[in-house]
Amino acid sequence: MRLLLAALAVWVLLAPAAHAQRRRPASSCWTTRAAFSVDRDARSSGWSRQQIRARARRCCGSAAERRRPARAHPSSTAATSLGDAALDRCTPDPALLSAAEALYEDFSPGSLESSRRLYLVLTRSPSLRALALFRAGRAAFRASRYADAARAFGELLDSGARGPLRDDVVLRYAAILTYDDQNEDQVPDADFPDAILGPAFLPERPWAREVAVAALRMFVEETRFAPASATIDVIKRRWPSAQTSDLDAFVADILERSNRYDELAVHSSRRAALQHRP
Repeated sequence: MRLLLAALAVWVLLAPAAHAQRRRPASSCWTTRAAFSVDRDARSSGWSRQQIRARARRCCGSAAERRRPARAHPSSTAATSLGDAALDRCTPDPALLSAAEALYEDFSPGSLESSRRLYLVLTRSPSLRALALFRAGRAAFRASRYADAARAFGELLDSGARGPLRDDVVLRYAAILTYDDQNEDQVPDADFPDAILGPAFLPERPWAREVAVAALRMFVEETRFAPASATIDVIKRRWPSAQTSDLDAFVADILERSNRYDELAVHSSRRAALQHRP
């Protein structure tokens, strides 16, 4: 009986440790899918941000690195520290989506850039490409990488995005075009907005004029009439063969809200004559 009681006591003491050992996350990148939920924030899984970064690094490491026991990477810039060559060999595993989102919401130095780079890895997954492009552009915009954000949003529009997603992307792209300090030197850019509305930043695509008009609308709504007028001139120069009737309302709004009533009367008369031309 004493032996039985002693054995029972040993079992009671060791059972929690054995249970915890069974619940310990596997070290393989491919088996982290259960630990990461694509539909909810990775932090709800109980993993620390350091563990998330370590998993992200393991998914992007070499085969030898993935065979090593899991350990947390000391840097908050795990994805960035891998370098472009390592990112090219990253596995676009859906598990990285929650890791990238957790990094996006983290305000530690380098976390935002790590998030953007992991989203770029996920753009290689056909099923995640649209979502990953959108979030890569969102992260780039927040990190003041405006050209990268425009590129991501442009690729998303090229892919044929439709519905509310397309509308949101057009507005986000337009918001980039209305920002007058692209180099973040605290001084408005001297060539704004002509340069940013040019082909270098707004390439020749079927959706380019729509984005430019959305930027024009933002300028008018913010009563920034000088860049709004310049935007109208750029649109007319870049797309001379397109109908300009959709710009008339913006011109009238600018003239009226800036109290330029004499010019508004001339504009309204010209518009009425064009509308009633036989």
